[in-house]
Amino acid sequence: MVRSNILSALQALAILSLLYNGTYSFYAITNRDCEPCTEKLQAVKAIFPGSPFTEYELSEGETRSRFDEIDEVIGEPYLPMPLFAVFRDDKLVVIVAGGQSPEDWEGILHASPDGVPLYVEDVDVRAKLQKTISEPAEISRLAFLFTAENVEGTPRDWRELFLPITFAAVIDAVNPCAIGVLLVMLTLVFYGVERRAVLKTGLAFCSAVFATYFLIGIGLIRVFAQVEYMRYATVAFAFILGSLRVAEFFTGERKHLPGSFISRITERLEAVSDPKTAFVAGVVTAALILPCSSAPYFLAVNLLSERAAVVGGVLLLGYYNLVIVAPLLAITFMIHFIGVQTMELKLWMTEKKLWINLLLGLALVLLSLIIWAGYA
Repeated sequence: MVRSNILSALQALAILSLLYNGTYSFYAITNRDCEPCTEKLQAVKAIFPGSPFTEYELSEGETRSRFDEIDEVIGEPYLPMPLFAVFRDDKLVVIVAGGQSPEDWEGILHASPDGVPLYVEDVDVRAKLQKTISEPAEISRLAFLFTAENVEGTPRDWRELFLPITFAAVIDAVNPCAIGVLLVMLTLVFYGVERRAVLKTGLAFCSAVFATYFLIGIGLIRVFAQVEYMRYATVAFAFILGSLRVAEFFTGERKHLPGSFISRITERLEAVSDPKTAFVAGVVTAALILPCSSAPYFLAVNLLSERAAVVGGVLLLGYYNLVIVAPLLAITFMIHFIGVQTMELKLWMTEKKLWINLLLGLALVLLSLIIWAGYA
């Protein structure tokens, strides 16, 4: 018993020699919405009360980009939160993912490996040496990513996102669901009210679609930023839906909207008689047809949540939604100014729908593969 107490005391003294060593500084990426992560962070702070801690919140767009670049350099499939970088005399000495006991920290900081070791929490919540980073360029990059106030990297430059966002928006814009709904509404207005009402009604409908998609996108950006590995889920989802569209070309047409959604949209469209009711119909339609266009939309939103700064992300989201409503605006103008009959457009859409779905499916598969290659 006495021997055990002596050993515990010696161990405590060894740990205390680390606790009050002011040469250590910690940088931690964590998620305040994850209660276990917060508890682990507080536990490490309690172990090292004399050391400075700099914290980054994962739900913030800039931190998410910082984490993604760190993850890319480290190259590990799983990094549990919190993610710590420990510096001694301004030199990166170790990276630790997850919670560790005081005994583990003692062993981690007393080790003298060549390079920067990466310890990852295992199933027993113990420190497991996963790898050692030895390349000077990688160590320098990691040190910068953990300590820099703002990480300016090309993956987060909005111009780098312009092409994939445009590609996804074009796929979404040629969505037969939204175009078909607009044609039905304008047909009812054209024959039920008058041709002059088509312009105002169509513009109100398009404005509602834009506003609804934009607000949903703002909310999803925040949600996606907090969900780990959402990138892979959205890419897989888009690839599967794109493949299904391609398969439908050979097996026959299939409805992309549930019958209950169609009936609710139809009820709103039948009530349209002026711009106000058209705006309401546009809000309902945009919310209900989202499942039909969710694959490209989720890809775009996830890219923005991970790689765009706040202002750039909002601007790109607005641009995405402008592309979405562009065909709807074009149809509205064609009917109002040129006098194109809605029936002609509906017949053309019906004849070409299978081919449109095939092209959309192929484009969606291609886009998902391109984005996946960017993550690899």
